Amino acid sequence: MEIKQIFSDMSDSILVESTRAALEAINDRGLEIPQRIGALVLKNTQAETTTPITEVIFEQPIITPEKLLSTLETALITYNLLLNVTNDERAKVQSDKRPEQLKAIDHNVIKAEVEALVSDSVILTELQAEADYFSVNPEFYSPKIGFDIVIIPKGLTTNDEQAIVKNLQSKIIPINYNPYIRPEAYNDKRISKPTSKDYYIAFVPRHYNVPKGSAFDQTDWMTNQNNKTVATELKTATDAEALAQINNLQIIDELNDYDTRYDKSCFRRFDQVPVNDNVSEVYICIEHRIALIESSVNDIRPTRALIVPKI
Repeated sequence: MEIKQIFSDMSDSILVESTRAALEAINDRGLEIPQRIGALVLKNTQAETTTPITEVIFEQPIITPEKLLSTLETALITYNLLLNVTNDERAKVQSDKRPEQLKAIDHNVIKAEVEALVSDSVILTELQAEADYFSVNPEFYSPKIGFDIVIIPKGLTTNDEQAIVKNLQSKIIPINYNPYIRPEAYNDKRISKPTSKDYYIAFVPRHYNVPKGSAFDQTDWMTNQNNKTVATELKTATDAEALAQINNLQIIDELNDYDTRYDKSCFRRFDQVPVNDNVSEVYICIEHRIALIESSVNDIRPTRALIVPKI
């Protein structure tokens, strides 16, 4: 009999007492309760008993400029990779229609803008509000709460993104795995808003910050959230933006655990116009492949969206 079935057959009171005993044993051994398990236990067990289960109460992180800036060097490494891979691939085109090379921006210019953004009190307040909300209302299997920075060159195309994903695939596992690349018909056809700069900056949540639901539910949820903010807005990630965060995580060895890499790398573009009832999605499969894949609009799973400064 499966363990889950054993627990399902228990009465409510015995189930609660068994859970408490298991938690005490875990605590006695000094083991760490994974966040996704702790969140579920906390939500369900406290409803059954007035005894607080202190072992699974999560610390609500304080979002500071220093914490955000600690991710900047990694973001700049990823920015260089996106730029170099794209320009190398474009240089290989043997025709009069060879794409232009992307312009490299001085890192000091980018750093100055990032420092200004993370020092903005309204941006910090809105990032903190998100962290507070998902500390109390974590999505099932969500990684720990935190934010990274991504710096994206302006003007990346589908061909550029495919060159980038092939480069990243070789970093995830050193054998000849090919990434899965969805048929072009399923790609999001929207064009990014024009900007006067040759790059743009966004904050990426490590946690799931869009609750589970269909693509339509998640679009409505994001719209409602964006109506509440002043300095930032949620935005679904392009393939390039998702791949940038995957590279960030790969640099700091956050993708080594096969059991958690999917949840750390999943980005669903739930607000795009569906194609055959599918939207685009990016994640790393358990079998090591990076997938630029199509996702049914009816799949009910949490995901993440970028937090983009409006200024």
